[in-house]
Amino acid sequence: MIESIYILDNASATLILQHTYTGRSVPDSVLEYFQSLILDDPISTPPSILTVPLSVVSEPTALFSTRSSNGNLIILTPVRREPRDAIGVIELLKRITEVLESYFGKEKLGRGIIEANFDIVEELLGEMVDNGEIMTTEPDALRDIVLPPSLLNKLMSAAGLQGYVLQR
Repeated sequence: MIESIYILDNASATLILQHTYTGRSVPDSVLEYFQSLILDDPISTPPSILTVPLSVVSEPTALFSTRSSNGNLIILTPVRREPRDAIGVIELLKRITEVLESYFGKEKLGRGIIEANFDIVEELLGEMVDNGEIMTTEPDALRDIVLPPSLLNKLMSAAGLQGYVLQR
């Protein structure tokens, strides 16, 4: 079960976005542990699956992570219960990355894009996982549900509402 997804800036390990799927939040110490690994050794990439020491958190926790193609972002999810399908969790993180790159462009994807399109990213994450269960991960299906920013801007402009949309 996916409890939350974190999107971090790779350069500074700063949290850009946290999307929680269940009412049960992960202790801050888990994120702080991962951030310290990045900051202590910015050249090395942490493994895709990392066990959090019990000195950091009271129950067994694994961190699953992946990076965007351009290396600007880290997509991270802590899993406190043994996942039925660890490969499925990694695949979800890769799909999230692919969807974000598809929506915003591989080269441009970074902290500024996520912050400027926070609402769209939140919608995408909400559609991809529902109540902790992986749902829609196909980019074409998601485009039918969540309008990409350029299409959204065109629709708002055609309706005479362009002043209500942040310019990207």
